[in-house]
Amino acid sequence: MLGKTEIRRKPPRRRENSWVVEEKENGFREGSVTPGDPPMNADSNEPAESVQLEVEGNARRTNLENEVAFALLELSNEKKSTSKHVQVDSMDFVPMKSVLNLIRNDEDLNAFTGIHKLTGLRQLAEACDEVHRALGQWRYVAHSMEERIVLTLLKFKLNISFKCISALMNVSPKTAKSYFIDTVDVLSAVLSEFIIWPTKEDIRCSFPKCFKGFEGTRCIVDCTETPLEIPSCLTCKIKTYSRYKGANTLKFLVSVASDGFITFCSRAYGGKCSDKFIFNDCGILNLLEEGDAVMSGKGFMVEEECRVRGIRLIRPPFVGKKKQLSVKEGVMNSEVARARVHVERAIQRLKLFSVFSSRIPWTILSKVNEMLIIACGIVNLSSPILSADRF
Repeated sequence: MLGKTEIRRKPPRRRENSWVVEEKENGFREGSVTPGDPPMNADSNEPAESVQLEVEGNARRTNLENEVAFALLELSNEKKSTSKHVQVDSMDFVPMKSVLNLIRNDEDLNAFTGIHKLTGLRQLAEACDEVHRALGQWRYVAHSMEERIVLTLLKFKLNISFKCISALMNVSPKTAKSYFIDTVDVLSAVLSEFIIWPTKEDIRCSFPKCFKGFEGTRCIVDCTETPLEIPSCLTCKIKTYSRYKGANTLKFLVSVASDGFITFCSRAYGGKCSDKFIFNDCGILNLLEEGDAVMSGKGFMVEEECRVRGIRLIRPPFVGKKKQLSVKEGVMNSEVARARVHVERAIQRLKLFSVFSSRIPWTILSKVNEMLIIACGIVNLSSPILSADRF
């Protein structure tokens, strides 16, 4: 008697399908071999047409997988490709969507950079481009000079880290620091032209009322300090430690004219230096002429140096061994304080740049003298300290 057989698929193991033939006693089921079924393959007991279709499907599937893998490999190689001569940060080619989009008017610009006019920023960028080319340092970069100036002054005004600046300006932290270092040199070369030592005629033409009785005052000088990161070097700790501030600081001298215009800024000294040493060393004595008058605070013990050069020193009187000042000395003290307050106001404007009111990091210490020049130049380009009715 003809046995009743049934054919079913076995779960795949290596992508090949096998057929298992089992004998069943209770009739045919779906998928069983009946007369008229396609001929079987002699080796695998599979229908010949099914085997051919399965082979063709596997081939098409393999070709598709190969094409996808090759496309992914090309895309990966394109992202990782570098040049032996030029290494480019991929972030620098992202379309610029940065803090510049938030600057809509002069008030926004002043809040971010300290510059008071948008037109002033554009003119400054044009001047910096010309100086950059004149110095032979021009090279192609992904961002304009205007964008680099804003990036640099963001550090001045807000004193945020280069990581934060990179997020605001849509560049990498390394690129942000590189832009800062390069732009500081160019900005200092441009803005140093706005720190002018005035002539005697200029002083006479812009003499305010509060200086009545102090005619001939060529400049008002004072020293100020800015905090510094604690150095690891013992010698640097000693040279920068200020007993007055009780911390490691940098110290520099600022000179202003009677109208509040900054006329001189010394280089930075260690906080250990005295006002007298900085006054004698910074070179301001070489700018003063015989017959000039200098107004200073009580810390400038430079009577002898000024007397030798024929310079009159205007300074608040000391109590000394006396119990109190005389009436004449008290009036003199009040008048000098009222006049020299303008140098304090100029220094206050410098300290509005947060980089000078908080600890200066050692990573940018090499550029601190150029940074002082930039800050003084921007202060001179801002609105006058004294209003018109004070003259």
